[in-house]
Amino acid sequence: MPISNMNLASKRAVVSGASRGLGKAISQALVTEGAEVYGLARSTSALEDLAMQLGSSFHPVVMDITDSDAVRRWVKESFHQEFAPHILINNAGRGVFGKIEELPLEKWKQMIDTNLHKNAAETHSSLEYDVLLYRAYLFRFKAQLIGSAVGG
Repeated sequence: MPISNMNLASKRAVVSGASRGLGKAISQALVTEGAEVYGLARSTSALEDLAMQLGSSFHPVVMDITDSDAVRRWVKESFHQEFAPHILINNAGRGVFGKIEELPLEKWKQMIDTNLHKNAAETHSSLEYDVLLYRAYLFRFKAQLIGSAVGG
């Protein structure tokens, strides 16, 4: 089933958290629909495995989005006005599980930093360099398109 009624052939997408879970499923769906995907994640081996599966339309980018300077550098080096992504999916996230009173406060801070601040910084870095300003569609698939993104 198509992930949307949009024509995604030859569109460029940036997907953070692309190595597993929803980010992996979104990357797979976008490539299936003809998009070129730049998948960001920390796991080199998982990204390489996904690249082997998806072929030349998937570009693995080993990146920790909590490093704002690295994200900004990568965006600046990879894209420009004539070669900008059409789609940005801020999917990277971190979960902390357990009893709140037993988990270190630092773990909670890392989760909030990744899930809120760094996803916003990723978008800001892209916009800051006029990369996504021209043609980007900004999506938050986590809450809105989960069913269609995974074929449900």
